[in-house]
Amino acid sequence: MKLNGESKGIFLIFFCVIVATLLGFRSSFMRERDIQRVLDIGALEVGINKYYSEFGFYPEASVDGRIVACIGDKTVFETDSTGKVKFTSNKKVKLLNLIPCEWGKDPLGDAGDLEYPPYVSIIPKDPLSDKGGSYKYLSNGKHYQILASFETKEINDYDPDIKKRREKCGNVICNFGRSDGIILSKSISE
Repeated sequence: MKLNGESKGIFLIFFCVIVATLLGFRSSFMRERDIQRVLDIGALEVGINKYYSEFGFYPEASVDGRIVACIGDKTVFETDSTGKVKFTSNKKVKLLNLIPCEWGKDPLGDAGDLEYPPYVSIIPKDPLSDKGGSYKYLSNGKHYQILASFETKEINDYDPDIKKRREKCGNVICNFGRSDGIILSKSISE
């Protein structure tokens, strides 16, 4: 079957429309995931701040950027020399040997009082976690940063200064974040 000039033109226009539509869908899905990241990090920020208001410190961070606030096999109540359980200044039980929480699986709450409602019911995970994307949590107990990586630069919170830090959010470079007020273009240790 041979196409004449008019048929080739129609075919080319049809092809261009399909390509443009597919690119639009791809861009739309990327923006949708970026908006989900903003919502996830915002919810986590609220939960971490509630944790701070209850305990007087932020949860520590693991080496791989997870929140250390979950119960493990070796988690125990901290005790004084007489064997009495220690409490924080806010009357919360102090725990030792907490483990990193799993993104998308564990809640963020008071590990010493499982009856108390969690601050975040499930710690969110990056929408592309199945492809290696991840959020990153950094904390020294006094300050925290939560980092993520947008797929587009169209979201207002995209921050090229965070990207310059070269922190990895899974298999991509972080370019967005929230903190307790410290400057996000610098790491907590600076």
